[in-house]
Amino acid sequence: MGLLWTLAYPGSSSLLVFGMALAGFLVGIVSQYALNQNFLGCLICSAAVLAVQEVVRLLAGLFTQIAPIQSLLQVAVPEFLWSLCWMPLVYLIFRSIFRRVGAPAWRDLSALKGACAMEKNNFTVGGWGCSSCWPSFCSGWAPPL
Repeated sequence: MGLLWTLAYPGSSSLLVFGMALAGFLVGIVSQYALNQNFLGCLICSAAVLAVQEVVRLLAGLFTQIAPIQSLLQVAVPEFLWSLCWMPLVYLIFRSIFRRVGAPAWRDLSALKGACAMEKNNFTVGGWGCSSCWPSFCSGWAPPL
């Protein structure tokens, strides 16, 4: 997202690429371990990232004395609200993609380990591990000599 932003707005800083990648990483951690992965969790994470982004812009504007705080807030608050208005559309797009593609297999490693335990000695083509999962998740798996 930061790369698209930097390309779309010629005056923007290239640090936004790193900042948006870091924000995505942190939001991923929060949504994985602290929030439910639903619309409300997405709304909370989106609002938090947008709020931090606007605060950083306000502080930069105040530091460079580009305008008084009232003028900066007159731009930042509507920008924050309009950005949140687009969040449901973005959520629906990503949700529909997720439903078509499905959940990644790496999310539930316990299911993979259980399947490997049942087929511990069942080797597939060429003897490369269990037939129902990746070989690295099999307990006691070793490549044949």
